[in-house]
Amino acid sequence: MYFLLLTCVLLAALVNYKLFDKDIMEPAVILPLVFLIGIVFGFYNYRYWRLREYGFQATSCLLLGITAFGIGSFIAKLIRIIPYKRNNKVKSYGRIDLFHGIVTFSVIISIGTLFLFLAYYLRNVNANTIAGMLIEYKALRRSSKISMPIHINFMIKTTAYFSIFSLFYLLNNLITGTAKLRDYFALINVGVYLIICFLANKRGDMLELIMAGFSAWCILYSKIRHREYKMSGEIIKKGAKVVAITLAGFAAIAAFRNGNSKDFKFVSYLCNYVSGALAAIDVYFKQGGPLNKYVGQETFPTFYNNLYAIFHIGEHIERTLEFRSYNGYDVVNIYTTFRRLFQDFGWGGVGLLSAFQGFVSTKVYRYVKFKESNRSIDFALSFYCYYFVTVIYVAMEDVFFSSDISLSGIAKSILLFLTFHVFFYKSRQSVEVIL
Repeated sequence: MYFLLLTCVLLAALVNYKLFDKDIMEPAVILPLVFLIGIVFGFYNYRYWRLREYGFQATSCLLLGITAFGIGSFIAKLIRIIPYKRNNKVKSYGRIDLFHGIVTFSVIISIGTLFLFLAYYLRNVNANTIAGMLIEYKALRRSSKISMPIHINFMIKTTAYFSIFSLFYLLNNLITGTAKLRDYFALINVGVYLIICFLANKRGDMLELIMAGFSAWCILYSKIRHREYKMSGEIIKKGAKVVAITLAGFAAIAAFRNGNSKDFKFVSYLCNYVSGALAAIDVYFKQGGPLNKYVGQETFPTFYNNLYAIFHIGEHIERTLEFRSYNGYDVVNIYTTFRRLFQDFGWGGVGLLSAFQGFVSTKVYRYVKFKESNRSIDFALSFYCYYFVTVIYVAMEDVFFSSDISLSGIAKSILLFLTFHVFFYKSRQSVEVIL
């Protein structure tokens, strides 16, 4: 079944690539490609995880989810909310100049956030080495013995958005060939945020930043250089480098945290991280899942927790899922998005909710891709690029339903909107219309 899964996912990627005008950045193309990477990496553990016995239910669930996502995306392509091309005019975007002092302001906020976080961090962690601190803090978070103050959470999220917009700003000026030395000052925001993510062991947040930057580069490159949204050697090479550097970086962090790099198996960790969800969902179907107390509690845990925290309705629901082992070997506690959907709503839920996510992702992407704008970077582009990682995560763990569709998710979007308008307040960009 595992070879059948590989064949069908490869076929889905090729079919979607053709259906969506050979645009490799379409969500319906990205999704099967991410699964394909996971499946290929899984061959490293083919014997240990006994993937030759890969189950029919797991294969069917994965293929149903990927197919439904593609169908939802195709429906989004057919339904046009805005006229995609109103005229034949082409706009040439130039350099972005930010309002005087805005980068300095954002850097001060980021550095202040770092000091607040370090004060909180060192109050709760007693280890003498950085590796020990990472292990201890991770254990404290998992045991729920500590809770980060709301104001620090808010500041970290603001710093995250400043770092994303700093990347966008620099990418625009690099692509237009107008970058100046002072533009790189904004990268302090990125560095500060990565330090916080490293200490807090938040690889997912690092991935959000990296994927936001990569998706923004692809879209801005096409807008500014007037390239077609087709597969190009440059995009493939850039994408391969981003994937390789990201995975290597995550493995290096894990090795450092392990404290003994000689005993750390780099390739094994990498393959487990990338493909573990595919093995875990097969174990889930073979062993069964836990009983639900509330409808949709695995799919919408953050929504339930918001109700409990704000209105004292229900109870706190743990978002983290249980760990599984495969043939005696430990496997991660992530199962792809489809496990949560199946656990709560069965086969119909996998199909309908996957189609819904495909529809929303594609509709937003195509709006950003085709809309006319007087700026190369607007809020629509920022919104899509920030949430682009939710498509990547489908192959590992759900974020779209379990985190973003909630009161917290709405609050994040509002903060993203406000931070965008603060960072790009009174910014100027030269735009010429080419007839």
